[in-house]
Amino acid sequence: MKVIGISAKAEHGKTFTCNVLKEMCEEQGLSAAIIPLAGTLKEYARKLDWDGQKDDRGRSLLQELGPVLKHYHGGECFARWAYERAIRENIDVLLIDDMRLTEEVGFYDRMLAEGKVEDYHLYRVVRPNYENRLNEKQRQDISETALDNYNFEKVLINDGTDNFKQIIKQEIPI
Repeated sequence: MKVIGISAKAEHGKTFTCNVLKEMCEEQGLSAAIIPLAGTLKEYARKLDWDGQKDDRGRSLLQELGPVLKHYHGGECFARWAYERAIRENIDVLLIDDMRLTEEVGFYDRMLAEGKVEDYHLYRVVRPNYENRLNEKQRQDISETALDNYNFEKVLINDGTDNFKQIIKQEIPI
C-alpha cells in the first residue's frame, strides 16, 4: 500500500487535493480511499451530540477531545486506526487529508521503515493570503501549528483558482 499524506492549515485545500489524487489513482486503475485521521475523533464527538459543524463550538470540541482520546489510546491512535482500516479495505493508495501532528507523521515513517507500507509521501498545501474562519485560539492549537516547520517533500501553492488542480496533477506522482 502507498500512503500519501496532505498537511495544511484549516480550509487551505487538503480534502480538495485528496479528491484530485483519488481521481488520478482511479484513472490508473488503482483503488484509493481518503481516510481522514480525524474521522474517529468526529465519531466520538457525534456521540457527545456534536452536530458535525466545524463552527467555533464544533472546532473547539474537536481540538479539546483529540488530546483526551490520544491520552487513552496512545499518541498515534488516529494514524493507527486509519492504517488498520486501509488494510481491512485492501486499498492500493491511502490518502490522508488531515496530517497535522508529528506523532502521525512518525507513525507512517515507521510503517515505511518496517516495510508495512511500500511507499509514503507527505506534502503541504499553502494558500497564501487566505484567512480561515478559525478564531485566534484555534489557529494556535497544536493541530494547526505542529508541522509548521516540518521539511515536506513538496509544498503546493493553492492560489484559489482552477489552476490548483493542474498543480496537483503535475507535482504529485501516483
